[in-house]
Amino acid sequence: MYEDEEVAQKILSLREHKVDLGGDCAITLEAKLVQLLVPCQVEMDTEVCSRRILVSNLPKKVEEDRLLDKLEIHFAKSKNGGGEVEESDMLHDSGNVVITFTENNIAKGLADKQYHDVEFEKGRKNSVKVTPFLNGEITSFQTRLSACGRTVLLTGIPAVMEQENLQDLLEIHFQKTSNGGGEVDAFLYNPLGQHTLALFEEDCPTEDQSQ
Repeated sequence: MYEDEEVAQKILSLREHKVDLGGDCAITLEAKLVQLLVPCQVEMDTEVCSRRILVSNLPKKVEEDRLLDKLEIHFAKSKNGGGEVEESDMLHDSGNVVITFTENNIAKGLADKQYHDVEFEKGRKNSVKVTPFLNGEITSFQTRLSACGRTVLLTGIPAVMEQENLQDLLEIHFQKTSNGGGEVDAFLYNPLGQHTLALFEEDCPTEDQSQ
């Protein structure tokens, strides 16, 4: 994967590349476009869950176990508009918490009030936000092929030397501007017959104009 998309496109336009491995040894590789299937349209049916609430705007410095305990204690009390709590779950991707009650008539009242003062530390309360929890079901899911603008697939690599040495030589070759290359952001050589998972976080697919 290159830092500059223009370099990747140049490598693709040259298509075949002769790589000198030293001595009289050279190999010819083919550069191919990398395409991924990405979602282009998702449709969902949603409904408000009658027994769950989503709690957000939570303090960051409180340990997870203590946070969940304090939320359960607060929302289990009838004087706070709550009721018997069945379970509480932390959503680690968002930092929010889902609380499930045993009865159906608790969640709506808490969400209608929206803001609740919860004591996480003695003598210190935080205002948390309560919103309805939505159950969702995907009804339509469509994908399209998208090109990875900065990533190039090199094929036809024979196992002529140790994997690490061959990877170094390939990376050096495709970094040189004289070979049409440029600054490499990430490089991975996967020998034939092996399986490797590569995750390039910053190479966002772009729509393939040929589709």
